[in-house]
Amino acid sequence: EKHYNDFEFADNYPDAQQLIDNLHSKDIKVILWITGMININSYDGPNKNEKSPNYDYAKENNYFVNDGELLTWWKGSGSHLDFTNPLAVNWWYTQMDKVLDMGGDGWKTDAAETSLGWEEKQSQKIGELYYHEFYDYTKQKNPEGIIMARPYDDGKQFSRVEDCSVCWVGDQEHNFGKNGLPEALSSILLSAEKGYSVIGSDIGGYLGGGTIPKNVFIRWSQLGALNPFMENGGSAEHRPWMFDDETLNVYRKYARLHQELVPYLYSYAIEAHNTGTPIIRPELGWNSEDSYKKYNYKLGEMFFVSPIYEDTTKRNIELPSDANWINYWDDNIIYSPGQKLTDYYVPLDKYPIFIKQGAIIPLEVSNSELSHGTEKSSNYLTLLVYPSNISELTFHNSPEEDILFKIYGQNKILKIEVSSSQMKYIFKIKYDGSVSSVNNSQRKNSYFKFEDSSEGWYYDDVANYLWIKTSQKSTPLSIQINTLTTFVWWNPFSWFK
Repeated sequence: EKHYNDFEFADNYPDAQQLIDNLHSKDIKVILWITGMININSYDGPNKNEKSPNYDYAKENNYFVNDGELLTWWKGSGSHLDFTNPLAVNWWYTQMDKVLDMGGDGWKTDAAETSLGWEEKQSQKIGELYYHEFYDYTKQKNPEGIIMARPYDDGKQFSRVEDCSVCWVGDQEHNFGKNGLPEALSSILLSAEKGYSVIGSDIGGYLGGGTIPKNVFIRWSQLGALNPFMENGGSAEHRPWMFDDETLNVYRKYARLHQELVPYLYSYAIEAHNTGTPIIRPELGWNSEDSYKKYNYKLGEMFFVSPIYEDTTKRNIELPSDANWINYWDDNIIYSPGQKLTDYYVPLDKYPIFIKQGAIIPLEVSNSELSHGTEKSSNYLTLLVYPSNISELTFHNSPEEDILFKIYGQNKILKIEVSSSQMKYIFKIKYDGSVSSVNNSQRKNSYFKFEDSSEGWYYDDVANYLWIKTSQKSTPLSIQINTLTTFVWWNPFSWFK
């Protein structure tokens, strides 16, 4: 902006409309940072010594709190809009229109109301109205619009749950200390307990000059990928390619994991909206000093995460007691319910991630890095399946469409049932058994032939994965997997030889 919260693009964006249009053509949404302050001078920016051109009009019409009292905040000196005044709010809408009418998709609503100097309840009231008006008006103009806002953070509540489309906690320091990554974890899990859903933090931390320690950045990146909202930004160098090759490779891998999890997270976001159950589900004892339980949470129902909050490659972990849990990095390793893992080894490129036995996990796969498919999986919904008796998943493909998956996996019998949809599927099923046929589908004798086909199946008898690909159908889908039975032949006359 030319001035903070004047809603005018600065001269270094000479054609902002073309920029927004170009980003939209690449399916990139445009979110703009904002607060409720208007300045008479600023600490930085292209016109930092000038009064914002919309300041005087707001002042003359008594649109600011406390008759336009000048307040010092972290971006300069100004006055805060009075969101209890309907006339002020209606005028603010006209300011927002400058961006929304260009195609802006939403706002990162920062918390300048903390600079009012009032009692917490008073400033919180103004803050809640500020977030609500940004959320409500943006949704009126663009039903797909969002705001980013702080949830429960730094020991207090900012936006209300119903107004927080996407929530981030901040501003932490670039370290593993009490004001660094552990503080972000505490605020994330406390927010989840209060019902906030799409939550994340500033990867690497926001505050502090100098350089972000490599291990802090990597561990925070891994945590960010395993939050519903993955955000990278703040002071100091945050670009992963500016660290070293190892950092870039780790960051890329976890960013791709987060991208693959989009259908899974989106489905749980709809569930959160419908039921109030958050995506992040803190485990009992997460806020204790018990090293086996500290900061543990489930991501939805199918993933258990035990975060690394110190500069270490070991972690004590107590697994949830409701199921067997599978090591994400080696799914031949299965742990029993409630099992304790002492000094569980977690090298810098790994993170403590576990999958629930019986999981059905929808994925968006577009490359081979995580071994869930290849670029030829792009037009399919991939389902990662770990059978256990009878498993079910109600997949919320959209607010209007639910798809029910049922997997029967008892006594080497495997059957898949899917309700009606227009989607095409690839199933990657962990299955230790011999397969003779899959419905009337054609068996492929290599994975490469499988991925080149429009439908069919392939069994990887080394890694024990059954791959099944279906074509698009609108009718319910039923897949019967037939197994081979091994007979031991005994020749009774062999005794007489």
